Amino acid sequence: VVLFEVMLALLMTVTLTNFIKFHMKLVSDNFTTIENLEREEGVKSKYDIGLRRNWEQVFGTNVWMWWLPMHTPSSRPVGDGSRWRVHYTRVVDEDEELPPDDY
Repeated sequence: VVLFEVMLALLMTVTLTNFIKFHMKLVSDNFTTIENLEREEGVKSKYDIGLRRNWEQVFGTNVWMWWLPMHTPSSRPVGDGSRWRVHYTRVVDEDEELPPDDY
């Protein structure tokens, strides 16, 4: 019985460790799970604004509050939930028309 419990605990630890590592990578690269599945290899997110800012965008600006699930002004995510900062060199406005090519 004890061996079964130890094996089950080990299995859960390995599974949750991989789950946490995957999601830490997503936050660091500023991708959602869906964006990660659809992206091409080696492509960076246009929302990737740097490691520190990516984490602040998700968990708030107070690092000490990141691991405490409390809703305080300093632990709120940065942004309004609809509009997000983008990396200025990776922005392509899909609605903008390109100028015609001059031949």
